[in-house]
Amino acid sequence: MYKVILLLSFLVLFGCKPKDEPKTLENKIDEQSKEEKPPYLDWGKRISFGENIVSKSLDSGALNISFDSFYKYVGENDGYVCGKMKWTDTYRQKEIEKYFYIYLSFLNGQVSSHSEPMVFEANQEYPLKKYKMFCSLN
Repeated sequence: MYKVILLLSFLVLFGCKPKDEPKTLENKIDEQSKEEKPPYLDWGKRISFGENIVSKSLDSGALNISFDSFYKYVGENDGYVCGKMKWTDTYRQKEIEKYFYIYLSFLNGQVSSHSEPMVFEANQEYPLKKYKMFCSLN
């Protein structure tokens, strides 16, 4: 009798563990879709889209543009690219530093619409107030 109880206890302990489900094709596809995000959902891509639009809006004399920017989500498909930028003005022969922000909306991996880029200096009160409102990281 003792052997039967011992045998049953081993069967209960080792036989009742959860089974590892074999990975079916459907499970593999679900895992891949979770891991691979579309490239436009990547912050770096969204920031580069915004930086390209801002750099194209500057005059033709702007050279060596460098950005220090970040992305502020508004929703999954839209947000603001904000930050500072520096460039060399070839006409005035001096380095210029300004703030900027731009609103971007995405559809199917492309920028579907965007606002006009706001480029301003730190001493301009109204644009700086809007910058703080749209681009605060709180």
